[in-house]
Amino acid sequence: MVKQSEDSKDNTTAVNQPKVAIIILNWNGWKNTVECLESLYQNDYSSFTVILVDNGSKDDSVKKIQEYTLGKLTFDSTFFEYNHESKPIKVIKRAEDIKYIQELLLIENPMNYGFSAGTNIGLQIAKKQQADYALLLNNDIVVDKHFLSALIFEAEKNPQIGIAGPTIYHYNQPTTIDFAGENLNLWRVKGKEYTQSSKLPRFVDKIEGSCMLIRKNVLEKIGFLYTKYWAYWEETDLCFRAKKAGFKIVYIPNSSVWHKVASSIGGEDNLRRQYYLNRNRILFARRNLDWSTQAKFLLYFYGFELWLKVVVELKHHTIEGAFMWLNAGFDGLRMYLDPRNAP
Repeated sequence: MVKQSEDSKDNTTAVNQPKVAIIILNWNGWKNTVECLESLYQNDYSSFTVILVDNGSKDDSVKKIQEYTLGKLTFDSTFFEYNHESKPIKVIKRAEDIKYIQELLLIENPMNYGFSAGTNIGLQIAKKQQADYALLLNNDIVVDKHFLSALIFEAEKNPQIGIAGPTIYHYNQPTTIDFAGENLNLWRVKGKEYTQSSKLPRFVDKIEGSCMLIRKNVLEKIGFLYTKYWAYWEETDLCFRAKKAGFKIVYIPNSSVWHKVASSIGGEDNLRRQYYLNRNRILFARRNLDWSTQAKFLLYFYGFELWLKVVVELKHHTIEGAFMWLNAGFDGLRMYLDPRNAP
């Protein structure tokens, strides 16, 4: 377990407890979700509600999560001791009108809407609740006791901070940093991730959507996630639009969480994940870059990178991997040419 600085332990007394709506998406992953929820309920920041959106799960997730909130479902975690007390829960349908209440809201979607649209359902409820901040949190994350108070403490210091995120460690290697902010190479539409922490907060281009604190002013000014991404790059799109609107994106080193990376879609090397990561680079370019930078990227991607990756896949990996790259390139170009995806 990585220790937090002593300063962050008192952060909840340094701020006036802004309301935070924590939005978690679940899809056939109740085991991860209940561990995530349990870690949340043991954090030291009290003014929050949890909006749990179930994206049409087929594994009895809703039933299992309800059992957890009643104290009937126990489990072990290396990050905390399980608290057997029951947790308040309200199960609702998407259309119901929700006020701000201090309990878990479990929303049942009839199908899998993807990360973007599923998260937007939670953001709509956060807006109705008039929350001061929305926190996007992956269900395969375990949080440190002080993670939220540290994020709020820094965000409240500077009203220009629109989006903030923590140090993200590997769940199975708890002292190894997976993400500590990211800057973008625009003409290649690729990120350069920091994997080293810093002593002080630093401004970056992007915060991971797996744990992202968003000030309500940001959402009021630029809107929610763009749903055509379905999964991946939507948080980069949001950060980029927020920066264009004059907000700062900041990495907070003394806030910590642990992530089971890409568990909901099958792991880091899963072809489906790689498809969305690469297809959506093209969509991101169309929506966010100037014409000159778009031209450089398209020349680089379609003139070099795409064919290099296809050859590498055919030579060293699988024909399925080669087709993944071709499909990502074709579908990305189709989305690029669709005028509905213009900014």
